[in-house]
Amino acid sequence: MSYFPDDDDRYDPPDGTYQVRVHDASAFTGRDGRDWAKVVLQIIGGDNAGRQFDHFMNLNNETGMRIARDALAMYGLALHEIENFGDLQDAMPELIGVYAEVSVRHKDGYRNHTVISSRTGRSDIPSDGVPEPKTQGQPSFEDIVPALDIPPDDDDDDDIPY
Repeated sequence: MSYFPDDDDRYDPPDGTYQVRVHDASAFTGRDGRDWAKVVLQIIGGDNAGRQFDHFMNLNNETGMRIARDALAMYGLALHEIENFGDLQDAMPELIGVYAEVSVRHKDGYRNHTVISSRTGRSDIPSDGVPEPKTQGQPSFEDIVPALDIPPDDDDDDDIPY
Protein backbone atom coordinates (compact mmCIF):
# COMPACT_ATOMS: atom_id res chain seq x y z
CA MET A 1 0.00 0.00 0.00
CA SER A 2 1.31 3.43 -0.91
CA TYR A 3 2.29 5.84 1.84
CA PHE A 4 0.06 8.42 0.12
CA PRO A 5 -3.11 6.51 -0.76
CA ASP A 6 -5.08 7.68 -3.78
CA ASP A 7 -8.57 9.06 -3.31
CA ASP A 8 -9.68 5.92 -5.15
CA ASP A 9 -8.58 3.93 -2.09
CA ARG A 10 -11.37 5.49 -0.02
CA TYR A 11 -14.39 3.34 -0.18
CA ASP A 12 -17.78 2.71 1.35
CA PRO A 13 -17.22 -0.01 3.96
CA PRO A 14 -19.92 -2.61 4.45
CA ASP A 15 -21.96 -2.61 7.64
CA GLY A 16 -19.85 -3.69 10.59
CA THR A 17 -17.52 -2.58 13.33
CA TYR A 18 -14.01 -1.43 12.45
CA GLN A 19 -10.81 -0.74 14.34
CA VAL A 20 -9.54 2.51 12.83
CA ARG A 21 -6.93 5.25 13.18
CA VAL A 22 -7.80 8.88 12.50
CA HIS A 23 -5.71 9.71 9.43
CA ASP A 24 -6.94 13.29 9.01
CA ALA A 25 -9.47 15.61 10.66
CA SER A 26 -10.83 19.02 9.73
CA ALA A 27 -13.76 21.40 9.98
CA PHE A 28 -14.66 23.50 6.97
CA THR A 29 -17.33 25.53 5.22
CA GLY A 30 -18.52 24.03 1.96
CA ARG A 31 -19.02 25.97 -1.26
CA ASP A 32 -22.72 26.14 -0.42
CA GLY A 33 -21.96 27.92 2.89
CA ARG A 34 -22.77 24.96 5.15
CA ASP A 35 -20.37 23.91 7.94
CA TRP A 36 -19.00 20.37 8.28
CA ALA A 37 -16.57 18.37 10.36
CA LYS A 38 -14.74 15.53 8.62
CA VAL A 39 -12.63 12.70 9.97
CA VAL A 40 -10.73 10.42 7.57
CA LEU A 41 -10.55 6.95 9.10
CA GLN A 42 -8.02 4.28 8.13
CA ILE A 43 -8.89 0.67 8.96
CA ILE A 44 -6.08 -0.97 10.95
CA GLY A 45 -7.12 -4.62 11.00
CA GLY A 46 -8.70 -7.38 8.96
CA ASP A 47 -8.99 -7.85 5.22
CA ASN A 48 -9.51 -4.12 4.60
CA ALA A 49 -6.52 -2.88 6.62
CA GLY A 50 -5.16 0.31 5.09
CA ARG A 51 -8.43 1.27 3.39
CA GLN A 52 -9.84 4.70 4.23
CA PHE A 53 -13.31 6.13 4.53
CA ASP A 54 -14.70 9.51 5.53
CA HIS A 55 -16.90 10.32 8.50
CA PHE A 56 -18.68 13.57 7.63
CA MET A 57 -20.54 15.38 10.41
CA ASN A 58 -23.30 17.86 9.65
CA LEU A 59 -23.06 21.07 11.70
CA ASN A 60 -26.06 22.77 10.10
CA ASN A 61 -29.04 21.83 12.26
CA GLU A 62 -29.81 20.84 15.83
CA THR A 63 -29.91 17.09 15.15
CA GLY A 64 -26.69 17.16 13.12
CA MET A 65 -24.94 19.19 15.82
CA ARG A 66 -26.03 16.74 18.55
CA ILE A 67 -24.81 13.73 16.55
CA ALA A 68 -21.54 15.47 15.66
CA ARG A 69 -20.97 16.59 19.26
CA ASP A 70 -21.42 13.00 20.50
CA ALA A 71 -19.08 11.57 17.84
CA LEU A 72 -16.39 14.23 18.35
CA ALA A 73 -16.49 13.71 22.11
CA MET A 74 -16.08 9.96 21.60
CA TYR A 75 -13.11 10.56 19.30
CA GLY A 76 -11.61 12.51 22.21
CA LEU A 77 -12.11 16.16 21.28
CA ALA A 78 -12.21 18.49 24.32
CA LEU A 79 -15.60 20.04 23.56
CA HIS A 80 -15.54 22.28 26.63
CA GLU A 81 -12.69 24.22 24.99
CA ILE A 82 -14.62 24.95 21.79
CA GLU A 83 -16.62 28.17 21.78
CA ASN A 84 -16.99 28.81 18.04
CA PHE A 85 -16.39 27.33 14.59
CA GLY A 86 -12.83 28.73 14.46
CA ASP A 87 -12.01 26.87 17.70
CA LEU A 88 -13.37 23.68 16.13
CA GLN A 89 -11.22 24.20 13.03
CA ASP A 90 -8.15 24.64 15.24
CA ALA A 91 -8.98 21.61 17.43
CA MET A 92 -9.81 19.02 14.76
CA PRO A 93 -6.17 18.17 13.85
CA GLU A 94 -5.66 17.07 17.49
CA LEU A 95 -7.64 13.95 16.59
CA ILE A 96 -5.04 12.76 14.05
CA GLY A 97 -3.50 9.54 15.32
CA VAL A 98 -6.36 8.61 17.64
CA TYR A 99 -7.41 4.95 17.48
CA ALA A 100 -11.12 4.18 17.61
CA GLU A 101 -13.70 1.47 17.21
CA VAL A 102 -16.38 2.66 14.80
CA SER A 103 -19.60 0.99 13.77
CA VAL A 104 -20.85 1.59 10.21
CA ARG A 105 -24.50 1.13 9.21
CA HIS A 106 -26.28 2.03 5.98
CA LYS A 107 -29.88 3.25 6.01
CA ASP A 108 -31.95 5.05 3.39
CA GLY A 109 -28.93 5.60 1.15
CA TYR A 110 -26.81 7.16 3.91
CA ARG A 111 -23.86 5.79 5.84
CA ASN A 112 -24.17 6.26 9.60
CA HIS A 113 -21.22 6.09 11.98
CA THR A 114 -21.20 5.37 15.69
CA VAL A 115 -17.96 5.86 17.60
CA ILE A 116 -17.92 3.09 20.18
CA SER A 117 -14.58 3.85 21.85
CA SER A 118 -11.28 5.63 21.28
CA ARG A 119 -7.77 5.77 22.65
CA THR A 120 -4.72 7.83 21.84
CA GLY A 121 -2.53 4.84 20.99
CA ARG A 122 -1.20 1.53 22.11
CA SER A 123 -0.29 1.29 25.76
CA ASP A 124 3.37 1.78 26.70
CA ILE A 125 2.85 -0.37 29.80
CA PRO A 126 4.18 -3.93 29.39
CA SER A 127 1.28 -6.33 29.03
CA ASP A 128 2.85 -9.55 30.36
CA GLY A 129 0.94 -11.61 27.83
CA VAL A 130 -2.32 -9.65 27.84
CA PRO A 131 -3.24 -8.99 24.20
CA GLU A 132 -3.19 -5.57 22.56
CA PRO A 133 -6.58 -4.04 21.64
CA LYS A 134 -8.61 -6.24 19.33
CA THR A 135 -8.48 -5.65 15.59
CA GLN A 136 -10.83 -7.24 13.09
CA GLY A 137 -10.00 -10.87 12.49
CA GLN A 138 -8.34 -11.36 15.89
CA PRO A 139 -9.90 -13.15 18.90
CA SER A 140 -11.51 -10.97 21.55
CA PHE A 141 -10.02 -10.48 25.00
CA GLU A 142 -12.86 -12.59 26.40
CA ASP A 143 -11.77 -15.45 24.10
CA ILE A 144 -8.19 -15.27 25.38
CA VAL A 145 -8.78 -14.82 29.14
CA PRO A 146 -9.42 -18.54 29.87
CA ALA A 147 -6.11 -19.38 28.17
CA LEU A 148 -4.23 -17.02 30.52
CA ASP A 149 -4.92 -19.39 33.46
CA ILE A 150 -5.34 -16.58 36.01
CA PRO A 151 -5.96 -18.03 39.51
CA PRO A 152 -9.15 -16.93 41.28
CA ASP A 153 -8.87 -14.15 43.86
CA ASP A 154 -9.17 -15.88 47.25
CA ASP A 155 -8.91 -12.61 49.21
CA ASP A 156 -12.15 -11.91 51.06
CA ASP A 157 -11.50 -8.15 50.96
CA ASP A 158 -11.86 -7.80 54.78
CA ASP A 159 -8.96 -5.33 54.79
CA ILE A 160 -10.74 -2.78 52.54
CA PRO A 161 -11.91 0.14 54.73
CA TYR A 162 -15.17 0.78 52.84
